[in-house]
Amino acid sequence: RVGVYICYESTFPAVARNMVLGGATLLVNISNDAWFGRSVGAEQHFLMGRLRAIETRRYLLRAGNDGITAVIDPLGRVSARLARGARGSLAVRYAEASGLSLYTRLGDWPALASALALVLIAALGRAGRARPEPGGFYVP
Repeated sequence: RVGVYICYESTFPAVARNMVLGGATLLVNISNDAWFGRSVGAEQHFLMGRLRAIETRRYLLRAGNDGITAVIDPLGRVSARLARGARGSLAVRYAEASGLSLYTRLGDWPALASALALVLIAALGRAGRARPEPGGFYVP
Protein backbone atom coordinates (compact mmCIF):
# COMPACT_ATOMS: atom_id res chain seq x y z
CA ARG A 1 0.00 0.00 0.00
CA VAL A 2 1.26 3.44 -0.92
CA GLY A 3 0.54 6.59 1.06
CA VAL A 4 0.31 9.50 -1.37
CA TYR A 5 0.12 13.08 -0.21
CA ILE A 6 0.14 16.26 -2.23
CA CYS A 7 2.40 19.26 -1.93
CA TYR A 8 2.28 21.03 1.42
CA GLU A 9 0.63 18.09 3.20
CA SER A 10 4.20 16.85 3.61
CA THR A 11 4.81 19.47 6.29
CA PHE A 12 2.22 17.97 8.63
CA PRO A 13 3.51 14.91 10.54
CA ALA A 14 0.00 13.60 11.26
CA VAL A 15 -0.74 13.12 7.55
CA ALA A 16 2.10 10.64 6.95
CA ARG A 17 1.63 9.05 10.37
CA ASN A 18 -2.06 8.35 9.69
CA MET A 19 -1.26 6.87 6.28
CA VAL A 20 1.28 4.50 7.86
CA LEU A 21 -1.16 3.58 10.62
CA GLY A 22 -3.61 2.81 7.80
CA GLY A 23 -1.13 0.37 6.25
CA ALA A 24 1.09 2.45 3.96
CA THR A 25 4.42 0.73 3.34
CA LEU A 26 5.80 3.50 1.11
CA LEU A 27 5.28 7.28 1.00
CA VAL A 28 4.94 9.30 -2.19
CA ASN A 29 4.82 13.09 -2.31
CA ILE A 30 4.01 15.03 -5.46
CA SER A 31 4.54 18.75 -5.25
CA ASN A 32 4.20 21.98 -7.16
CA ASP A 33 7.00 24.10 -5.77
CA ALA A 34 7.02 26.61 -8.63
CA TRP A 35 5.17 29.18 -6.54
CA PHE A 36 8.24 29.47 -4.27
CA GLY A 37 10.06 31.25 -7.09
CA ARG A 38 13.82 31.40 -6.58
CA SER A 39 13.53 31.57 -2.77
CA VAL A 40 14.76 28.90 -0.38
CA GLY A 41 11.16 27.79 0.13
CA ALA A 42 11.41 24.70 -2.07
CA GLU A 43 14.48 23.47 -0.18
CA GLN A 44 12.77 24.08 3.18
CA HIS A 45 9.67 22.28 1.93
CA PHE A 46 11.83 19.34 0.86
CA LEU A 47 13.58 19.20 4.24
CA MET A 48 10.29 19.27 6.16
CA GLY A 49 8.99 16.44 4.01
CA ARG A 50 12.22 14.54 4.55
CA LEU A 51 11.35 14.31 8.23
CA ARG A 52 8.28 12.24 7.33
CA ALA A 53 10.57 9.44 6.11
CA ILE A 54 12.50 9.51 9.38
CA GLU A 55 9.41 9.68 11.61
CA THR A 56 7.61 6.83 9.87
CA ARG A 57 10.68 4.76 8.87
CA ARG A 58 9.41 4.60 5.29
CA TYR A 59 11.00 5.36 1.95
CA LEU A 60 9.75 8.61 0.50
CA LEU A 61 9.56 9.11 -3.26
CA ARG A 62 9.17 12.82 -4.02
CA ALA A 63 8.39 14.40 -7.39
CA GLY A 64 8.46 18.17 -7.80
CA ASN A 65 7.59 20.03 -11.00
CA ASP A 66 10.01 22.89 -10.22
CA GLY A 67 11.13 21.79 -6.81
CA ILE A 68 13.16 18.83 -5.76
CA THR A 69 12.66 15.30 -7.04
CA ALA A 70 14.32 12.78 -4.77
CA VAL A 71 14.31 9.42 -3.03
CA ILE A 72 14.76 9.46 0.73
CA ASP A 73 15.44 6.32 2.73
CA PRO A 74 13.85 5.54 6.13
CA LEU A 75 16.82 7.13 7.92
CA GLY A 76 16.42 10.42 6.05
CA ARG A 77 19.34 9.91 3.68
CA VAL A 78 18.87 11.16 0.15
CA SER A 79 19.78 8.26 -2.13
CA ALA A 80 18.97 10.05 -5.41
CA ARG A 81 18.05 13.62 -6.26
CA LEU A 82 17.47 15.91 -9.20
CA ALA A 83 18.52 19.52 -8.83
CA ARG A 84 15.80 22.08 -8.41
CA GLY A 85 14.30 22.97 -11.76
CA ALA A 86 16.07 20.11 -13.55
CA ARG A 87 14.04 18.02 -15.99
CA GLY A 88 14.48 14.30 -15.82
CA SER A 89 13.63 11.12 -14.05
CA LEU A 90 15.32 8.91 -11.51
CA ALA A 91 15.77 5.15 -11.75
CA VAL A 92 16.03 4.16 -8.10
CA ARG A 93 15.80 1.32 -5.65
CA TYR A 94 13.51 1.46 -2.66
CA ALA A 95 11.87 -0.99 -0.32
CA GLU A 96 8.51 -1.21 1.36
CA ALA A 97 8.39 -1.45 5.15
CA SER A 98 5.78 -2.83 7.51
CA GLY A 99 6.96 -2.07 11.06
CA LEU A 100 5.86 0.93 13.11
CA SER A 101 8.32 3.49 14.43
CA LEU A 102 8.04 4.83 17.95
CA TYR A 103 6.71 8.12 16.57
CA THR A 104 4.12 6.33 14.46
CA ARG A 105 2.92 4.40 17.50
CA LEU A 106 2.88 7.25 20.02
CA GLY A 107 2.52 10.38 17.90
CA ASP A 108 3.16 13.72 19.56
CA TRP A 109 2.31 12.56 23.09
CA PRO A 110 5.92 12.11 24.32
CA ALA A 111 6.84 15.62 23.15
CA LEU A 112 3.69 17.13 24.67
CA ALA A 113 4.23 15.30 27.96
CA SER A 114 7.86 16.50 28.06
CA ALA A 115 6.79 20.09 27.44
CA LEU A 116 4.18 19.84 30.20
CA ALA A 117 6.76 18.36 32.59
CA LEU A 118 9.15 21.24 31.87
CA VAL A 119 6.40 23.80 32.53
CA LEU A 120 5.55 22.09 35.82
CA ILE A 121 9.20 21.92 36.87
CA ALA A 122 9.64 25.61 36.08
CA ALA A 123 6.47 26.51 37.99
CA LEU A 124 7.52 24.48 41.02
CA GLY A 125 10.97 26.05 40.88
CA ARG A 126 9.47 29.54 40.97
CA ALA A 127 7.14 28.60 43.80
CA GLY A 128 10.03 27.30 45.90
CA ARG A 129 12.16 30.45 45.65
CA ALA A 130 12.69 32.70 48.66
CA ARG A 131 10.20 35.54 48.88
CA PRO A 132 10.91 39.01 50.22
CA GLU A 133 9.64 39.97 53.64
CA PRO A 134 7.71 43.20 53.91
CA GLY A 135 10.37 45.88 53.86
CA GLY A 136 12.39 44.20 51.08
CA PHE A 137 14.56 41.70 52.97
CA TYR A 138 14.87 38.13 51.70
CA VAL A 139 14.44 35.33 54.14
CA PRO A 140 15.96 32.00 53.02
